[in-house]
Amino acid sequence: MAFATTRWTLVVRAGTADPDGRAALAELCQSYWAPVYAFYRRLGRSRADAEDLTQGLFARLLAGNDFASVARERGRFRSWLLACARHHLADVQAADQAQKRGGGQVVSLDVLAEEQRLALASSQESPEQAYARSWVRSVVERVFSRLAAEYEPRGRARVLAAARPWLLLENGDEPMRAAAAALGTSEGAFKVAVHRLRQRFHELLQAEIGQTLAGPDEVAAEMAHLLELLAGRDSRGSV
Repeated sequence: MAFATTRWTLVVRAGTADPDGRAALAELCQSYWAPVYAFYRRLGRSRADAEDLTQGLFARLLAGNDFASVARERGRFRSWLLACARHHLADVQAADQAQKRGGGQVVSLDVLAEEQRLALASSQESPEQAYARSWVRSVVERVFSRLAAEYEPRGRARVLAAARPWLLLENGDEPMRAAAAALGTSEGAFKVAVHRLRQRFHELLQAEIGQTLAGPDEVAAEMAHLLELLAGRDSRGSV
């Protein structure tokens, strides 16, 4: 599988000073702020402090032109960004100075939604696990948005919404029967629709995952790891 336009391509573009570079940086920041925020919160930082640190990190990456020195050969983009978050935190001497260093709003943060997700997660998860869990959620949400953009214009929005619980994980037949009845269709027809949607979802998911890796040969292992995280079975905290 080839990945013509990748997140690493955006990273390279974000290292340039032209308008395309600024747009690429904005897309990267908006896509990946939540894992960074979750990481800081699980380290025990307050909500306001974590928000300031997150804004400060992306402002620092922009001001320091860090993206210009990033090479795709370094491996997973999420690992590189986590290292940046750690280094940024190490350089922070006082939480009340974070907003001054950050220079204002760089990313639009939906902090309330992320706080609700953190509250539902295990209080025993490590900062690294919180980062990885939020990362996979961000990836899944982007993939679902792409799938919705394909299917909703076809008048399939209700079917897609009903099928969502089965796109990644098996949830049994009983809920599927109930979902089919709610749609006014047969269980068999709904199962066929779910099967097709799941296939397309996994195709899009593999493509999205491949965008943040050094090469397509790493996709299978990365996808398996992220699915473990999504199912709550991972205890390694590795990213």
